[in-house]
Amino acid sequence: MLETTNRAAIVGALALAGLLLLGGASRADRLPCGSLLLPYFEVLLPEDPGPGVYEMRVTAFAVGNSSEDPIGVTISVWSNWGIPILTTEVDIGAKAMFTANLRDWLIFGHLPDRDLTPAEIAHVQAALAGLPSPQNGLYYATPVADRTLAGYVTASANGIGSHCETLWGDFFSIDPLGNAAQGESLVRMVAGPSREICERHMVRFLQGGAFDSGTQFIVWTALGGAPSATPEPKFALRHATCQVYDEAGIELGQQELDLLATQALPVADFLWPEPFGWVDCDVGAASFFCQCHDAAARYSVQLRGFCLAEPAGPPPVPPGRVRIDIQKATDGQDADFPPGPAVEPGDEVIWTYEVTNTGGVPLLDVQVVDDEEGPITCPETALDPGESMVCVLTGTAPTEAAWPYLYDNVATVTAQTEAGAPVEDTDPSHYVVQGPIITENPRIDLEKATNGVDADDPTGPILQIDDAVVWTYALTNMGDVPLTMVGVSDDHLGDVLCPATTLAVGESMICTMEGVAVAGQYANEATASGTSPAGAVVMDTDWSHYYCEEPHGYQGCSPGFWKNHPDAWTATGYSTSQSVGSVFAASAAYPAIAAASLIEALDFPGGEGAEGAARVLLRAGVAGLLDAAHPEVDYPWTEAELISQIDAALASGDRSQMLALAGTLDAANNLGCPLP
Repeated sequence: MLETTNRAAIVGALALAGLLLLGGASRADRLPCGSLLLPYFEVLLPEDPGPGVYEMRVTAFAVGNSSEDPIGVTISVWSNWGIPILTTEVDIGAKAMFTANLRDWLIFGHLPDRDLTPAEIAHVQAALAGLPSPQNGLYYATPVADRTLAGYVTASANGIGSHCETLWGDFFSIDPLGNAAQGESLVRMVAGPSREICERHMVRFLQGGAFDSGTQFIVWTALGGAPSATPEPKFALRHATCQVYDEAGIELGQQELDLLATQALPVADFLWPEPFGWVDCDVGAASFFCQCHDAAARYSVQLRGFCLAEPAGPPPVPPGRVRIDIQKATDGQDADFPPGPAVEPGDEVIWTYEVTNTGGVPLLDVQVVDDEEGPITCPETALDPGESMVCVLTGTAPTEAAWPYLYDNVATVTAQTEAGAPVEDTDPSHYVVQGPIITENPRIDLEKATNGVDADDPTGPILQIDDAVVWTYALTNMGDVPLTMVGVSDDHLGDVLCPATTLAVGESMICTMEGVAVAGQYANEATASGTSPAGAVVMDTDWSHYYCEEPHGYQGCSPGFWKNHPDAWTATGYSTSQSVGSVFAASAAYPAIAAASLIEALDFPGGEGAEGAARVLLRAGVAGLLDAAHPEVDYPWTEAELISQIDAALASGDRSQMLALAGTLDAANNLGCPLP
């Protein structure tokens, strides 16, 4: 849907620990107060994490501190089931701003204190894409679209007092390929009259004219979920009833919605007949609506919905009015929205329920019930107008759960007047259990050899056809925790037989495969893997090569021959001054190489990276070209075949591919030169 593609890296900040990478923080001085909401994001995963990743959809956001003092801020990334996936503590200076790009966090795993391991990145991406986590097989979200990560972000000030009013911010969502962009201010997470977080919303829709891509509703609800063993959520979805009207106020019908914690709802899916109109949605719980109007490949606009709420300030209490209010708190926090206070497994949790008769008549039979904890004992069962009481319940945070564990419960107070008229009120509260922090550093090392030679680069050992080949795979546990499910797979040979499937810290073992040599340059890659006690999968790879001489009596002259015998070039049709780029078109990717002459290429040095490999390849390739072109040299390939192979390897930009071909050509160039 919406994202950003600024090539300048926007600095992100995350501190990760535990299975879900939920950051640890001291509960005593890091209590959420003022909070901001980025209600929905999408990050599109590239098929190949190369340069094209910067053209994918992505979301960036900024959080500002308007106070004269530095402030600590907790930033959390949530799945669309309302499960926290990443949490970090960020310090923002006085009058300063913090900016972040979710591409850097979720695709590259670049964090301020460390880079995520491949296993951690895989878990985060699976959790936000609605796929089973490779770490524990659990689901954390409902899929949005192929290769799409979705969810929402919260930013909460740590502490109390003036910090509650200091945070502000905005976000940008840009789709560069769709030529569309949107931006808005972050939402203040404060429920009540004249606020954006409310229970009932009005939003417009447009399905035609300039906005030919229609309207999407972005809906966020204060819904907390938990991981599931199946793709279906374990919790009840939030139900909303929406009345649909055209612009003349004629009702078009009613739409029933079952809402996740956050999602984008295309209006076109509802099949409303009118191109223009508006919707009155009653969610019945704290929620946020906005609408996004899109024009294909032109522009995009995002607007907030309008809350249908009571006027600000308490109204006068009529003498006969029947009303009651309950305010529930967890560990002293009025945690209406998740995550609430952070507690540790087994910690004591204290809930307080403040009940007030806000009406104008006495109330009897006052009872408080918690949907998770059951009936609550209170000091009174009757309240006069304006009278309050506080009920208290103590519990214990769970010690076994899928961490982090988000707890939410709703308190309901009921009462009646002397005449029997009923009245009730409800209030939610939340807390989050971080769970044990896992500090393991698993690592595995693989060293593969061919006939005892650690032949990472071609050509490797020189063999004859049908010679025996023995591949050995030395595995070592280089980490600080034992590994299980240890194994090796070879891209040519398949699964490799190993003497064990576990490795203690520092332990090694040798796995072996046997075969017979086949003609030509042979290359294969092996991958070793193992699983840590926390379920993290670690891997390492290693290449090996050999070259098997052809039985055919092919010939080839080396780069040294062609460099020292320029007179022999005449019969090839090539000149010593001809440029490399005039023969090998793909060398244009390396301008200095393409501008060199063919005879200069015969003296190319190697070097690091893809350009160094390209020099090695063209040193052997130019000699092979002259061999193939000379009528008295019986070379294994024609000129056209040779040029095609070299251009393909150069175009790939893959150092290993270029070096492998260079090794093959080097072997052919040394088959024996028939020229004097």
